[in-house]
Amino acid sequence: MTRTVAALDEAGLVTREPDPADGRVALIRATPAGTRLLEEGRSRRTSVLARQLAALPAAELATLDRAVDILDRLARDR
Repeated sequence: MTRTVAALDEAGLVTREPDPADGRVALIRATPAGTRLLEEGRSRRTSVLARQLAALPAAELATLDRAVDILDRLARDR
């Protein structure tokens, strides 16, 4: 994790600051460039998924709809 954060920091995608409440902890925050990169990636993934879903037959979409209901119920029942 330390190497990953260091690489993101070097790339200007995050900042690291010591936690004022606990010096052993570093607070990691996305920079504006990091936030833009996250948003662009999310947008691309959403577009790809939307195209894939649009290509599914109605029966498979109905199956996915039922699966989402089941997953939602499982998440709530934890």
